[in-house]
Amino acid sequence: DNMRRSDSKQLLPYILDNSDGRADSDYLQNQIGYYSNYYPGDSAFVKNVYDNSGMDRVARRYNVGTVFHEKDKYASYEYDANGAAEVLKLELTGSGLSIRAGGYYPAGKLWKNTVRDEDGRSVITFSDSNDNTLLQRQVLGVNDYADTYYVYDPYRGNLCWVISPEGSDRIS
Repeated sequence: DNMRRSDSKQLLPYILDNSDGRADSDYLQNQIGYYSNYYPGDSAFVKNVYDNSGMDRVARRYNVGTVFHEKDKYASYEYDANGAAEVLKLELTGSGLSIRAGGYYPAGKLWKNTVRDEDGRSVITFSDSNDNTLLQRQVLGVNDYADTYYVYDPYRGNLCWVISPEGSDRIS
C-alpha cells in the first residue's frame, strides 16, 4: 500500500525447484506460477486494507483466491469500546475454585473488536487493557448470541476459567 506496510499483501509460501538456498530474485512470477493451478490469475495472496485513522488497523481483509479479490468479498474489522451493561464482570472467589458475577464493566472500559467474515457472520471480542480476552460473542441472529467468557487470575493474569455458551446462558 502507499504507506509501505509489509503485511498489506501477504504472499502464500511456495516451493522452488532447483534452489540452492539463495533468495529467489523472481519470487513474484515463481509464486504466481506455482499456484496457477489453484488460484488462476494473480490471487495467491491475502490483501489487508487499512483504515484512515493512522493507528494501522485493518479495516478489510481479502482472502486468497480470485473469488474474494474480484467479487469484493472480504472480512471487515470494526474497533470500538464496550457499552454499559454489555459485558458481565466475572471474578474469582477467594479460593479460586468458583466465580461470581460482580455486575457489568463500565462503558468504555474494554476494547470491542468486531470481525464480520465474508459470509456476514460476526464475532465480537471484548478485551481488557492487558489484552486479555474477557468475552467472545458469536452473533447468531438479532439479539441472539453465543457468549464464551474467560476469567483470569487478578494477580498473575493467568487464564483460570473458560465458560462455554451454555454456561454463559446460566449466569446471565
